[in-house]
Amino acid sequence: MSRQEAFDEVTYFSKVDPMILKTEAFSLIKGDFLVACGEGPDYVCNICHKCEYRVIVLLFDPSKYNGDIVEKCDTGKSNWICKTCDRSMRKGRMSEQAFNNGLGHCPDIKELNELCPLEIMLVSQIIPFMFIVGKTKGAQHGLKGQCVLVPTDLQKIQTTLPRNCSDEHLISLALKRRLTDKSAFHRQHIRPALVNCALLKLKEINPLYRDVLLDDSWVNVSEKNDPALWNILTSDNIEKKEVSSEMDTDEELDRNSHSKEKEQRITNAHPTVLHDIHGPNIDPSQILSIAPGEGQIPVSHINEPDCESLAFPKEFSTGQFHFNYKRERPITVLKYIH
Repeated sequence: MSRQEAFDEVTYFSKVDPMILKTEAFSLIKGDFLVACGEGPDYVCNICHKCEYRVIVLLFDPSKYNGDIVEKCDTGKSNWICKTCDRSMRKGRMSEQAFNNGLGHCPDIKELNELCPLEIMLVSQIIPFMFIVGKTKGAQHGLKGQCVLVPTDLQKIQTTLPRNCSDEHLISLALKRRLTDKSAFHRQHIRPALVNCALLKLKEINPLYRDVLLDDSWVNVSEKNDPALWNILTSDNIEKKEVSSEMDTDEELDRNSHSKEKEQRITNAHPTVLHDIHGPNIDPSQILSIAPGEGQIPVSHINEPDCESLAFPKEFSTGQFHFNYKRERPITVLKYIH
């Protein structure tokens, strides 16, 4: 039976008739569908770098377009071009979703990739507060209400966190909207040394962080107010202390043992230095609370054009390529997301 005869056979069938599933026409349509699904979006557009299906792309031929436009848009990524970019370039203009239209990717920074979610918030100049709820159907999530953009005071964070502790020291931190709140927005163990290194790196590569002032007064204040804690955080005498070979008398051995017990007692008693391999449980009475956005007035994405890069420094490490980034061709929110 030919293809046309198979379709003629089901001309008078109802679309809801279950008998149509046993016809030759349905088998042909099912076979075409499986063939189409067998080939995924494996074709990368040379202009916008999007992965498309074969029916949506064309072979990239630079001779069909203006030479100046080709020089601006050609990235050498592949030999294919999607129909959307082809249509724009035929009109002599750059595609809105072109990779060279300010839609590149900021480089991955090692100091930022090592940070946990709470540590990322501590180096962000804007913290977005959102109420995300689960949808009733499907495994989807949605945003309830508005997204509030709260600017943070990085100097307040730098004043609170230790500056000279080693990489392995942890601190239990609770991020709150206000210090008077009993509940915390986010609670986690953080590494102050990595937070400080990430902030220094952002000051070096991100122009939006050039005006951030680092508070160096913590060193003097901490050393004066709590010398025992300062010695724990800044020295390795507890773990790497070398015992002199000349200490062989009973008096010297007793003095050394007493000193070790005292240092161990100080180390175990302090709530912000963790020495348990598996990590102790977080006791609310031992958590350092911080509210970097307290007293700040929320900003609008209209008044603060760089709000996206300030809220997500890990993704926009150099402060470029965000939605309000200056581009040759303006782009809509829908095309920016896709």
